[in-house]
Amino acid sequence: MSELKVDKVSPRSGTALEIGDSGDIITLPAGSVTEKGADIASATTLVIGTDGDYFDITGTTAITGMTVTAGRRFTLQFNGAVVLTYHATNLYLPGAVNLTTEANDSLTFIATAANQVRCIGYALKDGGSPVAPAGGAWTEGCFADLSVDKTVANSTGTQVQLDRESFDIGSNFNTSTYLYTIPSDGYYFVHWQLGWGVPGVGRYESWITKNDVQAFVPDGFTGTGNRGTGEAPQVNMWTTIAQFAEDDYLKLWAWHNSGSTQTLHMNGSAGVYGGTWLNVWKVSGL
Repeated sequence: MSELKVDKVSPRSGTALEIGDSGDIITLPAGSVTEKGADIASATTLVIGTDGDYFDITGTTAITGMTVTAGRRFTLQFNGAVVLTYHATNLYLPGAVNLTTEANDSLTFIATAANQVRCIGYALKDGGSPVAPAGGAWTEGCFADLSVDKTVANSTGTQVQLDRESFDIGSNFNTSTYLYTIPSDGYYFVHWQLGWGVPGVGRYESWITKNDVQAFVPDGFTGTGNRGTGEAPQVNMWTTIAQFAEDDYLKLWAWHNSGSTQTLHMNGSAGVYGGTWLNVWKVSGL
């Protein structure tokens, strides 16, 4: 094997430097250093620079394609949330679906032809993959309920003071502020119940707030006032699946207009069969 040692190889002015022929295997030794190019602002068609093979992507403009010469291999690190739109030819992404980055996500691409790129590697902030991120389905969630019965004043929206946990994977529910903090972007199963004691005549409602703004306001029920003491209470129960972002926070609320103070039952209250609780599970990443 012949060996050539030089300090620098440069193309003639106005020409491209070509190493090897088609079909040749070019091997870079372990420890080889590659070059970081200038930052690139995100754009609908991202123009890949020729001053390196590693680039920071600034901005949040969605990317649908890239301008790059055939054969280039390069890595992009994203400084924020950018949507990359999957295309079977021009922008092939893992899982054949769109991908939304977050700060410090890195993706490696190869140009299979001019302006046609394929993602061949990734290092995501959450440690997962673009198809099934870390903290994926059914790995993050909680079940919180009341440890004692609570009262709700007439015609007053009242945050339900869920002060007990059956489980809290990731420690994202706070039993002092009674809220659940979303640990990572994704779709979540949210299920709750309010167990009213012996509701008088009136309207009984519940809702969830996201970041202190009403997010889900399902229909309530109209109390008849004819439930006997010790009978199963009437309940508000609701289930939904919704998209949330990391650090969103959820609270459960109760309201009625029966004309007098009403009771929300804890789970396991003597003589009743319905309690008050909130159950949250992550079912899918983004």
